[in-house]
Amino acid sequence: AIGMSGEIETESRAILEAENIHQDHDDFPLEAMECLPVTPWRLKEEDIKERRDLRDARIFSIDPITARDLDDALSYAELANGCAEVGV
Repeated sequence: AIGMSGEIETESRAILEAENIHQDHDDFPLEAMECLPVTPWRLKEEDIKERRDLRDARIFSIDPITARDLDDALSYAELANGCAEVGV
């Protein structure tokens, strides 16, 4: 077991494991590793207050695996009237 379902750390580790991506940090220089935030990373309360909370929304990247930035996405929501809303 890697953790509780629904937790960001667990979900991230599950995706990496499913794709056979191992978090071996030997490939990165110490200077690069030292600038990363501590894990497990948590949202700060002030960040939550200043941003729209989309954590419960179904939003996913449609960028190709070779993308250098993740800036193309789709969203999906089922509306109360039975229709679906797709965002681009």
